[in-house]
Amino acid sequence: MTTDYIMGGERETERLALKTEPVLICRHLAWAGLRAGESFVDFGCGSGEVVAEAARINHGARVTALESDAERVDYAATVCRQRGAAGVQFVTARVEGPGSSGLPDGTFDHAWARFLMEYVPAPVGVVREMKRVVRPGGKVTLIDVEGNGSRHFGMSDELRLGLDKVLGDLATTGFDPDAGRRLAAQAAAAGLVGIRHEIEPYHRIVGRPDARTATAWRLKIQALRDNYVGRLFPHKADMAWVFDAFLDFLMRDDTMTWSVLHLVQGRKPAPGDAAALME
Repeated sequence: MTTDYIMGGERETERLALKTEPVLICRHLAWAGLRAGESFVDFGCGSGEVVAEAARINHGARVTALESDAERVDYAATVCRQRGAAGVQFVTARVEGPGSSGLPDGTFDHAWARFLMEYVPAPVGVVREMKRVVRPGGKVTLIDVEGNGSRHFGMSDELRLGLDKVLGDLATTGFDPDAGRRLAAQAAAAGLVGIRHEIEPYHRIVGRPDARTATAWRLKIQALRDNYVGRLFPHKADMAWVFDAFLDFLMRDDTMTWSVLHLVQGRKPAPGDAAALME
């Protein structure tokens, strides 16, 4: 959803599909409180797994998927058709602030963004757009990582220093490896009320990862390296070694890396809501 999406590449949809866990999606949609008959919009639909499951849960109520990349839209649409969720509406849009999605005001019961805010330069503007498109009393759910690629044990000082430099560069594109811990504050800044906030474990890799996890991380690191040295910071091509060394570190028998997930939800103030009267 940003101009400088650091994970862009021809295999990004494959990576998203690999990292998506159906059990986790079901649990998070249950946490969000989506029910039969309630409409749903996904900001940054990725591989389409979330909207396909949302369509199953809400039993034919409106489901809309927003995505900035046309290839990911095509992939997500195929996933939905295969899962019997052919009624999902897909919208290609770059969401950057109020009005940018092109969706009408007050349309949805739920707006959702999962693993989006870590890549957004102005996340409060995106949350305000999510708030705009839900009805009064509608719910906005934000889910993202704290410690994305930044929490490790057993890493050499040289690699740690190199990784910190790379993360500093990527921060200039809007990437925030600790986006999750800021979600509640962003929800409040956007004017949401009744904010809920929970934290749960996410990446937990101790020792060599299993084959599926290893493949997902290889795709992730390779995409980061290609974008970093080929598009975003070509004058820093000498930093390519950091990505290769990091991947080697992740595949070691004695490695340890972890992150946590923040789940945040707020409501759009409704008429008569005491919090709304204070705005």
